[in-house]
Amino acid sequence: MKRSLSPSLRLLVASMLILPIALSSQTESLQVFDSYQGRVGSWMKYQNLHHAWYQHVHQLADQYLDQRTEAVSQCNTREAMLQRIEDLKEQFLGSIGGLPEKTPLKPQIVGRLNRKSFTVEKLLYQSLPGYYVTACLYLPKERQEPAPAVIYCSGHAGQAFRSTTYQGVILNLVAKGFIVLAFDPIGQGERYQYLDADGQPNRGGPTSEHSYAGIQALLTGSSIARYMINDGIRAVDYLFSRPEVDSTRIGITGRSGGGTQSAYIAAFDSRILAAAPENYITSFRRLWQSNGPQDAEQNFIGGIQRGLDHADLLAVRAPKPAIVLTTTRDIFSIQGARETIAEVEGIYRLFEAEEQFLSTEEDAGHQSTKANREAMYAFFQKYLQLPGDPTDHPMELFKEEELRITQTGQVVTALESKTVFDINKEQFLSNKENFSDEKALRSAIQVTLNITPVSAEPQVVFTGRIQRDDFVIEKYFLEFSDGHYPVPFLHVHQPSKNAQPLVLYLNSKGKEAALAAGGAVEQLVEAGYQVITPDLLNIGELKSTFKGDSHIEGIDYNLILGSSLVGKSLTALRVEDLHHLLDHIQLKFQPKKEKLILVADRGLCTPALHLAALRQDFARLVLKEPLLSLEKLLETRRYVPVFAYEVIPGMLQHYDLPDLMPLTRPASLTVINPQNALGAPLTEGGAMQAYQQLKETYGKAGQAAQFSLKFGITNIDWSALLQ
Repeated sequence: MKRSLSPSLRLLVASMLILPIALSSQTESLQVFDSYQGRVGSWMKYQNLHHAWYQHVHQLADQYLDQRTEAVSQCNTREAMLQRIEDLKEQFLGSIGGLPEKTPLKPQIVGRLNRKSFTVEKLLYQSLPGYYVTACLYLPKERQEPAPAVIYCSGHAGQAFRSTTYQGVILNLVAKGFIVLAFDPIGQGERYQYLDADGQPNRGGPTSEHSYAGIQALLTGSSIARYMINDGIRAVDYLFSRPEVDSTRIGITGRSGGGTQSAYIAAFDSRILAAAPENYITSFRRLWQSNGPQDAEQNFIGGIQRGLDHADLLAVRAPKPAIVLTTTRDIFSIQGARETIAEVEGIYRLFEAEEQFLSTEEDAGHQSTKANREAMYAFFQKYLQLPGDPTDHPMELFKEEELRITQTGQVVTALESKTVFDINKEQFLSNKENFSDEKALRSAIQVTLNITPVSAEPQVVFTGRIQRDDFVIEKYFLEFSDGHYPVPFLHVHQPSKNAQPLVLYLNSKGKEAALAAGGAVEQLVEAGYQVITPDLLNIGELKSTFKGDSHIEGIDYNLILGSSLVGKSLTALRVEDLHHLLDHIQLKFQPKKEKLILVADRGLCTPALHLAALRQDFARLVLKEPLLSLEKLLETRRYVPVFAYEVIPGMLQHYDLPDLMPLTRPASLTVINPQNALGAPLTEGGAMQAYQQLKETYGKAGQAAQFSLKFGITNIDWSALLQ
């Protein structure tokens, strides 16, 4: 028998069916590329937006590399190549910020080890004043007088040249009669830059040490490679001072990160006769296609933009002897290595010196193989004129502590050595340019950011609407026709209540966070403001998931450093996108050309401030929890890693963030809870002092009321703040 439900039960069932629909309407996705059917990212063209930053920089790199290919193809005579080599040397120097002036080495022999067939001298030298390098000089007891010498560069091993792999190579070279000088690179061995209270390294491994300090070098228009190369050049200087060494027969080798150093040092120091980089040489095109950008020293500022590639490290040495040691399964693309080798072979043919350039290829991973080591020994035996058996033999290795040079095992604690942080700060902090007028400063900002327009104007694409109780959320994105990633944004407003100016609201956690219940956007819309809130690059729907070998506290340093290869910063890319977004806001959403209000928080304050300094489109600028200054980042040894996203290469040679603030006038400026480089809010007294000059600038212009500084605010009443 069919039984009917009671009226009360029917009502309960109906309400249960209706409830999910009601809830669903309140929780519809705020992602611009959603389909409203639970399928995130349903726009097939934009499935990989988590790679937008990487792919965009890769595209720029390819464009520069195409131009380089064309330039190289024009150098088909020895004369043309000689001119290119001179140009390359200048570009290399510019890309690392130049080399420091040479100062007294003040070398010290602080200990000796005696073996049956050789001795080891434990060395200290100062590559810059107070900046110590630890090294060992291996002297065969039976050797030519004077004898050839080889500088050995360590890869990214924490023990540096004390590691078992590198010791085996060094001791084989010594057994064959070569004097060998092995030194600790920055952030390795006894030269760690960041130690805990017990004197132990605590910033991570060598790649993290390099990249963490390398970000501060970027600010000064420099590179940590500058200091690594200088350490190697000073190693050559030391060898020149030793009567046992034939200064006309000096070679250099190293694997992985040591391959990087050996290629660099040989390219920058013409006194090195023979170079044998191992497990590093590839090409930037193949590197970006495969493993991606590496740590700090492997990314010269604007290197690719300047037309530089791995082949040029070898080209500038032509026709001096060189061998490239490769493996087929290396982390550095073997195809890139093959293409680079082919290019360099052509250069050596122009000099009629084909026999001076060699290469090997072994079926192995990122490792030193016996065949490659033996090829390297034979290469040095031939070109450094020390004939002998190139066989690689097992060696009796030293214990790590036997090769210790300082008492504590670290130059920072044993000698109070300066660090690369200290040297970088000293050499560049006082070099900021002074501008005579605002026009000159704005021009410097444009050049420093390297703002480049897209090839065609973007189109605004509408993807849907969400109706809330009191307002409407419309979803859009900027679509570009040249392969540029889209820029998603939301337009939030009450159609019948838009009496106030439009607010461009930049939330560092993305547009979804901006629309948190009771938050800034809801308050502003309730007060009658229209709000545009976007996801900028590396935020929200454009959040990068690339993870390189220098991933520090969740921050991907590799992409920051890799972007510098094409002369870009994340801030610059965000400013470019804000330019386009602002143009379309004025065209579509603010047709009366009224001035807007710009609100930004935390990491987006830096691009917002640049935008407001370059464009006079704002009636008001509000910066919530901004970084006080990037100079403070340069001065803070242990800065918060997230601030690395705000770094602009070379910026501190020209201006700092407070220098931009007067350019935002006549807009009113409100700064709320400014932060130092430790991520802590400034005290009221500290903030007042930091912004005193800015306050005076507004006062002299008769706009004292236009600048306000607020402290200790936790809950902001946005409608009251903007009144």
